[in-house]
Amino acid sequence: GMAMILFGCVPYGPVSVPAVPAPVPAPAKAPVQEIPTRQKLPEEMTPLSKVQVLTRGGLAALLVYELPKDSFRARPEIPIMVDLRDHWAREEILKTVQLGLMPVFKNHRFLPDQPVSRGEMAQVLSGMIKKGGISGVRRPIPPNQPSDLPNDHLFYGSVMVVLQAGVMDLDAGGRFSVDQPVSGVEASEYIKKIKRLLLIR
Repeated sequence: GMAMILFGCVPYGPVSVPAVPAPVPAPAKAPVQEIPTRQKLPEEMTPLSKVQVLTRGGLAALLVYELPKDSFRARPEIPIMVDLRDHWAREEILKTVQLGLMPVFKNHRFLPDQPVSRGEMAQVLSGMIKKGGISGVRRPIPPNQPSDLPNDHLFYGSVMVVLQAGVMDLDAGGRFSVDQPVSGVEASEYIKKIKRLLLIR
């Protein structure tokens, strides 16, 4: 034992220890309530071509159907919604809200049967672009200004993001028509464009 103590005291000069980088903590993932991804669309939306006017619940179902499970980070808790009881798209709505892809209204309502307008669609899609980390998607030519949308309009910012990204377009007359409803097939095309843009397989 004595030799060990003496050995420990021998001055050997500074020992160079290779610097080990501190381990980077993994980002904390929110506990995700496991909601299975649908293999096929619910019967309410099959075939998709019959959905002339897509509802908010229908859009939630389409998002969950189209997006792979880990495309977006979930939040830890889901806001209370009082109008989903027995709704056919309840699980998908919970999932979509948990992923922060669709908003809940102030009075704890989701309004699942309300039609989705082009303005709301632009808001959802622009949110996905921002969440996907692609804020600077630019077409070679900036989009034309919509002739029917003043720049103080609620959806103006979202509309410009989706036009810039080439996900939605103006009509031949240069109008965006924010209040016009979206069909199931149109929404599916927009979501597929976003997936290509964000390289979601």
